Amino acid sequence: MSIPVAIKDLHQFVDRYGPNPYLLSVGTDSTPRATSVTVQWSGELLMAGAGRRTAHNLQGNDAVTLLWPPPVPGDYTLIVDGYGEVQDGVAGNFIVMIKPTSAILHITQRVGRP
Repeated sequence: MSIPVAIKDLHQFVDRYGPNPYLLSVGTDSTPRATSVTVQWSGELLMAGAGRRTAHNLQGNDAVTLLWPPPVPGDYTLIVDGYGEVQDGVAGNFIVMIKPTSAILHITQRVGRP
């Protein structure tokens, strides 16, 4: 089951779920990549650090998803889709500026008996 989250309300959900989602990207060769990141707001954009492989993926395919696991078992997962722009960072690291375009709260449907 999914519940839409308005982009205008996203700040409060990110505050609740914390600064450490997973960043999901897909390279031009269709290879997915998941990495743990720390995010912070920069105006209406989310800013995250990124390594070389994630930066490479986003330079070829700027679609990105941020995924926050449920804060407690049985709660909703926060999923935010958007577009990421890679910027040079410090000492070979990169910064990704993410423009959120949609967000949902999603709860996993159990298999078998409730």
